[in-house]
Amino acid sequence: MIDMLKNLLLESFDTKEEEINLYCICESKFYKDFHTLLENEWKLKHKSLFKDENLAVSFNKISPYLIDITSNPKQLNLLLEEYGNNSCVFFYSKLNFKSMLKQTQAMFEVCNTNKSLGYFKYYIPSNLNEIFKKPTQKQSQYLFTNIIEYYMEDDLEPNKLNKYTYKDNQIQKQIITLKD
Repeated sequence: MIDMLKNLLLESFDTKEEEINLYCICESKFYKDFHTLLENEWKLKHKSLFKDENLAVSFNKISPYLIDITSNPKQLNLLLEEYGNNSCVFFYSKLNFKSMLKQTQAMFEVCNTNKSLGYFKYYIPSNLNEIFKKPTQKQSQYLFTNIIEYYMEDDLEPNKLNKYTYKDNQIQKQIITLKD
C-alpha cells in the first residue's frame, strides 16, 4: 500500500508540466526523534509551523512541520510509514519553500475575539476531510490559495486516499483505493 501511495504522489509530481513543489505537513509526535531525523538523517528541508522560534524549539517533539519533499523525494517512503494514523497531508504548490512556509504558518495561527493567539490543526487529515465536505466559498478559496491539490488519507477507510482539487469555484474529491 505504501509503495502504491508513494508512486501515486511521485507520479503526479513527475507528470506536472509546470514547475511545482511537493510538500507535506506532519506532526512530529508520530515519529520518534522526528526533528533529528529531518535534520540529520533524511535531509529534507523543513520548518516548524510555529513562527516563534522559542515555541518551535520547546515543542519540537509535537510540532507540526512543513516539509519540502521536492528537496529529497527518495525520503517520501519514510514519511509514509505513519499513513493511516491521521498524521500527514500532502499537497502541490508553485510557491517556493519560504513563501509556502509563510502561508502555512498564517493558516495555523488563529486569533479569538479577545485577540489572544491560538492554533488550529487544519492540516490533520480528519480535520481537512471534514472541512472539505461542506466548505464555504471563502474557506475553499482560502485553503486552495496557491495550492494545486491535496492528498490525504480517508479518516474512515485507511486504504483510501482522498485527492482534492479546486475547479470552477468548487472543491472536487477523487477517492483512490490503495492496494497492498
